[in-house]
Amino acid sequence: MLLSVAACGTGTTSPAPDPDPAPEPIAFDTFAGGQSIASGIEAANTDLGLTNPADLLVNGSATYQGTAEISSTAGLNAIGVMNMSVVFETGNETVGGSATDFVDQDDNPVSGALGIVSGSFDRNGGAGANLTVGVTGNFEGTTHVLQAQSPISGDFYGNAEGMILQGDVQGFVNEAPTTYNIRIVTELAD
Repeated sequence: MLLSVAACGTGTTSPAPDPDPAPEPIAFDTFAGGQSIASGIEAANTDLGLTNPADLLVNGSATYQGTAEISSTAGLNAIGVMNMSVVFETGNETVGGSATDFVDQDDNPVSGALGIVSGSFDRNGGAGANLTVGVTGNFEGTTHVLQAQSPISGDFYGNAEGMILQGDVQGFVNEAPTTYNIRIVTELAD
């Protein structure tokens, strides 16, 4: 009888479930490996659907990881590791980041970086929140240059759990004008 009273008196509580683990940091050594990661993140984002901008946080921030692919008929076809941050504070919304560790379609390292500047989104806009960012970058020294702060656009997915941005930007190859297509695919990193 004492055992049953003791069991009733202590009660049992279930431990709180563990939070979902953060994804592993993104890294790849091959162009195909980067594209495979991008495809997986893009499929997950698409399954989540576009974000309702009215549901976006009104304060706080989030970090994202993913890929940034650059393609051009003028010679630069590469993919790198993208890291971005978003500040959701109403009136101070910002999007920024950079991509590094690029490899080209022949799996050779590509020196340089892609910068994300002047990013914003529209809480009163359509589904996806009309995400826009400016991109800038130099690759292989000054062989491939993007014009400063060229805009690309895209959307948030799920509850701002991912982003996809894409656009054509103007730039130069050895000082000759060219067009680069930029595609950024990210998921929450924290």
